[in-house]
Amino acid sequence: MSSISRVVASTTITRRQAMPKPLPVRGGSGAPDDDDIETVVFCREKSEEAKEILNRYGKLLELTTEFSYKLNNFRDKNLVTLVGDTRAGKSLLLNYLAKKEIYEIDHYGKKKLAVRDPLVNVGQTFASETEYPGVYTVSNVDYCDTPGFRGTISKDIAAADSININVAMRSASLVKGFMIVVPRYTLFPEGSMAIDLSALCNMVDKLLPDLEKVSDSVVFVMNRFERGTNFDAIKESLLGLLRDIKGTEYQIQVEKVINFLQTHSEKIVFFDPLDDGQSRELLLEKIGQFSSVSLKDIRCALDPVSELTFKAGLTETKALIASICSRKRTLEEFIASLDVKIAELKQSKQTLIDKREDLNNELIHPDLYIYRNSISGLSQLQSSLTQQSKEYRDVIKAIETEILELNVELDKFPTRNPGPFEYKYERSFFKPFGYGETEHTVNDVYAPIKNVNKTGTGTWIDRNELYDQGYYHVKFQGPFCTSCHVVINVQYDFEKITISKDEIKNKIREKEMTKATYQQNLTNTDMQLSMTSKTLKFNQDKIPAESSKKEALAAQFNQQIQVFDNLIQTEENKKVKYNQNKQKISDLKGSDEIKRLKNNYDTFAPYFFDDDDDYGGGGGGGGRSRL
Repeated sequence: MSSISRVVASTTITRRQAMPKPLPVRGGSGAPDDDDIETVVFCREKSEEAKEILNRYGKLLELTTEFSYKLNNFRDKNLVTLVGDTRAGKSLLLNYLAKKEIYEIDHYGKKKLAVRDPLVNVGQTFASETEYPGVYTVSNVDYCDTPGFRGTISKDIAAADSININVAMRSASLVKGFMIVVPRYTLFPEGSMAIDLSALCNMVDKLLPDLEKVSDSVVFVMNRFERGTNFDAIKESLLGLLRDIKGTEYQIQVEKVINFLQTHSEKIVFFDPLDDGQSRELLLEKIGQFSSVSLKDIRCALDPVSELTFKAGLTETKALIASICSRKRTLEEFIASLDVKIAELKQSKQTLIDKREDLNNELIHPDLYIYRNSISGLSQLQSSLTQQSKEYRDVIKAIETEILELNVELDKFPTRNPGPFEYKYERSFFKPFGYGETEHTVNDVYAPIKNVNKTGTGTWIDRNELYDQGYYHVKFQGPFCTSCHVVINVQYDFEKITISKDEIKNKIREKEMTKATYQQNLTNTDMQLSMTSKTLKFNQDKIPAESSKKEALAAQFNQQIQVFDNLIQTEENKKVKYNQNKQKISDLKGSDEIKRLKNNYDTFAPYFFDDDDDYGGGGGGGGRSRL
């Protein structure tokens, strides 16, 4: 099995192991278990998974994460990218283009090149001086300096360099072209600094798999070739060396480079760092001819195994974070469902409370309300009828008294004439002289007088007559010294008496009729009073039974409300548990290990996966985080 196959197989196994555990459910309801132990175990397992990922890819993630902080420098840049072997002279070329002073120094007995006030530091050892890709703007041209592809002894660093170069170019607005720097010792080996041309061709093929397609934006820069050198001979020497490479594992890559250089020999440019800028114009001319390179034509996989390893780390990271997000999302969804359920329970409880209030307001069970309200009305009616009955009785009694008085008055009228009234005066020894006198008075309003006459001797000396009023007064004087005998006859006016009696009788009849009316009203009132009293007593007797019914109904409402209170409290307790477990998941997401993995994934996943899937979706890809 090849190394790439081994990595792919390892990745598949790791992804299978990192799949999120299904949340435990109870009763088949699909709800997560609210047991703290389950969440603690889950958090501990995921924390261990994060540590395992960091153990496997920790150094790689550290180096790529460190570079991710520099990615903003590449935004909106149109890059001319310098690539090549360690010590090929990429940084030296950038200083040269920036018109920095380059001079020779003695370094442990060997001549080395140094730069005064460098734009980019230049290394003096086999190790790469450039740790991360960097962007430098010189004369309105954005250059990307990159680490050498053979300058490290650590596979993690080499892999990180490959990934960082990849991400740097994909972060830029545009890649205008590539300057592939080839050092002098490629053709003239200098001990341990000799470079395998086949490795160089392999690097170019990994970077630009179709050189012909990007020919307008590629130049091979031959470093440390003094002016005056026969450049044509050097080119032929380079092609000759390439043709002599046979039987290597990079034979195909070598042939691609040979075919390209034979067809585009003008793409080979020489420069001497010590020529005081004489090669600069030619280099700038070539750079000015660059158009642009589509990212589709840039593989940027200087180390495919490293890329697969990095993708495996990202995939495992995504699976880990997805499982955490899935659990948190499940908890959030169930908490939301609990909120809905609690709201529904509270609404049902409020409905019962409203019904209980309606019961108190007599809107429910109206019989008791009717009985109670009718008692007040019936009591008032009973009191009113009792008062009215008493008044009727008092009126009837008064009428009866009046009738009695009228009958008494009727009896006062005379039925015959009075008299006659006889007066005698006898003269005697003791009364020898004088006049005989007598008086007679009639005064009876019930006996109007029709006529008064007298018989006998004598003279009226005083007379007062009011016949219509039944009054008559007379004073009689007999002859002087003579005995006398007077008889007075009074005649009543029975016609007038009859008329007066008829008037009184009419009054009596009217009173009798009025009495009969009041008597009928009294009878009706007493009947109504009797019915009212019976209804009042019936309603009063009904109240205790209806009150018991109402109390039973109120107790039923209270019992149901208590049931809902218990249900609401149960769901609230569940919600508290789920929120506590959700907080544990949030604390897990906020742990240093998860944050490191997440930040790395958020930064690099968009450059390695084509889809836009988030943590919560399926598949092996990943997009920008929506966590």
